Parts: sequence; C-alpha cells; structure tokens
Amino acid sequence: MTAMHGINRWIGLLSAFCCVLSVADAGGAPAAKPNILWLTAEDINPHLGCYGDSYAVTPNLNRLAARGMIYLNCWSSAPVCAP
Repeated sequence: MTAMHGINRWIGLLSAFCCVLSVADAGGAPAAKPNILWLTAEDINPHLGCYGDSYAVTPNLNRLAARGMIYLNCWSSAPVCAP
C-alpha cells in the first residue's frame, strides 16, 4: 500500500503544479480579444443586399458584410430549426 500512496502523492503534486502553472501570469500585456459578431437567421437564403438581392434593403448588414466576412459557399449537414 505504501507504493500506491507514493504514486497518489506524486500525481497530486503534479496536478497541483499544473494548476499553478495554468493560472500563473506570463507578465506580458494581455492579448487583444477578437471582435466577432456571428449572425444567424432561419431560412434567410441569400435574401440580403450583401449577397446581391436587389429587393432586399439591408444597409446595416451590407456595411457589416463589407467590413467583415460573409460565406458564399457553405452547407449544413445537420440543419436545426428553432423558434
């Protein structure tokens, strides 16, 4: 049983050391957080001005799309509908 107690003590010390390292401050400036805005809408299809729909009047979304990123070729293998 003493060998098992030694192993448990070793694992406990190693775990505690890893926990201390994970919260230790690196001393540098904090990294800038990314500015992400993820918009989803059910059954919208490409009915937005930024996708070329001439009937859609979506100036704010068009401005966001011009400054960011839009998906032009994507599918969902498991679409989900939610209210």
